[in-house]
Amino acid sequence: MTDEPGPSRIGPDRRGRSVPPTPVTGVGPRNPIIATRRFVLGTAIAGAAVANAAHLLRAPTADPYAGGRVLDGEGVRTTVLDPTDPVFGAVGDGIVLGDLVAQAGSTTVSSATAPFTSTERDRDKLVVWRGVGDEVATGIIESVRSPTEAVLRSAAAASSQRDGGPNTNAAVGTDNTAALNAAFRAAQAATASVAPERRRQVPTTEVHLPRGVFLTRALDPFEQAGVTVSGEGRFSTILASVDDGAWMQLSPFDADPSDAFQGNAFDWTFRDIQFLNPAFGNTSSEGRRTGRAVQDNGSGGTRIISCSFIGLSYGFCGAHGSDFSEIREAVFSNCDVGFYFGPGSQQLEITKTDATQCREGAVFEGAPHWHIGGASSFEDPSVSAITIEAKASGRTRLGVPVDVGGAFYSGKFLIDQAAWFETNSGGNGRTCPRMIWVRGESPFEIPVEGVVVRDAYVIAGGDQVPDAGTAFLELETARASPEAVVIESLVMGGDYFNAVFRNSGTADTSSPRLVAIAAPDSVALTAGPAAGAKILLRDGSSRAALRMAAPAAEQTPLRLVARSGQGATPLLSTGPAASDGDVSGIAGGGALLDAFRAERSAGGEVEIDANTCNYFSCSISGSTALRIVNPPRGPSQRLVVEVVADGQDRAVTWPSDCRFAAGDPPGRVRASTRTSVTFSWHPSAALWIETARAVDVPA
Repeated sequence: MTDEPGPSRIGPDRRGRSVPPTPVTGVGPRNPIIATRRFVLGTAIAGAAVANAAHLLRAPTADPYAGGRVLDGEGVRTTVLDPTDPVFGAVGDGIVLGDLVAQAGSTTVSSATAPFTSTERDRDKLVVWRGVGDEVATGIIESVRSPTEAVLRSAAAASSQRDGGPNTNAAVGTDNTAALNAAFRAAQAATASVAPERRRQVPTTEVHLPRGVFLTRALDPFEQAGVTVSGEGRFSTILASVDDGAWMQLSPFDADPSDAFQGNAFDWTFRDIQFLNPAFGNTSSEGRRTGRAVQDNGSGGTRIISCSFIGLSYGFCGAHGSDFSEIREAVFSNCDVGFYFGPGSQQLEITKTDATQCREGAVFEGAPHWHIGGASSFEDPSVSAITIEAKASGRTRLGVPVDVGGAFYSGKFLIDQAAWFETNSGGNGRTCPRMIWVRGESPFEIPVEGVVVRDAYVIAGGDQVPDAGTAFLELETARASPEAVVIESLVMGGDYFNAVFRNSGTADTSSPRLVAIAAPDSVALTAGPAAGAKILLRDGSSRAALRMAAPAAEQTPLRLVARSGQGATPLLSTGPAASDGDVSGIAGGGALLDAFRAERSAGGEVEIDANTCNYFSCSISGSTALRIVNPPRGPSQRLVVEVVADGQDRAVTWPSDCRFAAGDPPGRVRASTRTSVTFSWHPSAALWIETARAVDVPA
């Protein structure tokens, strides 16, 4: 047996002649055994693609992959189907737009960059767009009036979303749903004709999408094992849809099946494709996006290789669990959930995969065993980079009951090999409250066994807010093992990351082990138990982990009290305030002494609470309006308000209850300087009176 195919036939052509194997364009060799054994299913099966698929690969009576015996010569080839072949008729002519205009009740749509050519060429093409309220609207072109205007077959159901004008995200192109369904039916029929051992170990059928944008609705569920879906690169082959369900579904979905883990469509591979929701392919509409690009329903063995997923509700979704699956060199961008593994998912491998600006980068809901490594990264989530959760009752996010086998986590969750976590280091306004979030309870009262993070990097900065409660890992559960969290060799950069570990649940037995953590001095290390924690400092020395905890209200080292009748009025009390590092003195009549507060603002309104500080500093990066609340009851309260501008001049609007010397407030703070005004409270006039001012002090 050789690697090169012999002069075999793949079936008769329309005139009854033998048709030799045809090379597939654009598919380079990936496996040295498989690459030379490919041929294309084309017009040879013109009128009966599925009926003749059995002629492509005869089921061998002996399979070397099942014991090394002699194999029928045609059984080792991989069938490659091209959906753009006329027998299927797919057309990759989709155009993604950012300026479509559609008005409710009108049949006309327009776009300055539209691809409209003529009524003859564009009639029956599909138009999809994002409407007001984030619903997805669709239409069919009936005629073309001009290169920038087309008439739909029926009136638009919704007007367009206005993003800086009367425009919306959209796509126009041939509807390829029927063509791709036919190609996938033929591929599954060809795969069904070979032995199971062959399907599992050597790909038998590949559906190859050439360059182009293939617009489609949801496809029929896949029910046969062992098919590869490939493109020519995630920037060259784009599968676009706005359907709210699963676009490519491995086995029919049933929220409550008799056996949740027996899907038939196992061992599928998706490679070198971009899955794009053109209506939500940007940062807008977070939490309201549509579509699940690839959904596994208990089949397993799914491989996602070099694909990208943009603007989806779920990029990859393992609704009923997905055992022995792999995601490698993939990108999930602007999705509500990048990838999701439901109950029973285990033995997972996530390597060299990036999740950027997703609401949640990855969600593991009851999945007991997984591994993330190989230089994977999670950047700028808004809820969490990684969420690990389970429920004690009810159903999962995809409606699966939690009492099915494996619907809880009881294994170790491992993150290693230089995983990268980043939040707001570029100052793009996304502040993530936590990077890894372990929450919920298992249904069988089994505690959270453990999360292990090794050799990871975390960067937090930009406009991140101090004292905002951000944490690298947050444990929110009532039951946890004695050592539920192990963090080793964590390197941290940036400022304002308030804790490496936070225990926000009620599991008081959890003692995290923090070893070799390099962190800036401004970053707290734990919020909760800190037993066994050892922190590696920048100079190579180590120290015990810092524990953050708000002091009790009664902690007042000094109290001077004036008694009047049965009550006691404090004249002066000192002690730590609620936020770390603040010390306040409260004098009779409510005046505050020596209390400092600092905030950052990207612009808008900033509130100054006179009950919590008498020195307020605000660093601003946009036009800012100040407002002072809770004035004191007594006279002569001193309040210093300082405004620090970034690298640009910034406008400042002062409160209406402030009065300034010469009547003019400092309405602009020069770039990289600070301006401060000192006020004194006038109780009868209910005004803040300026007593001093400092302008253009270098920042």
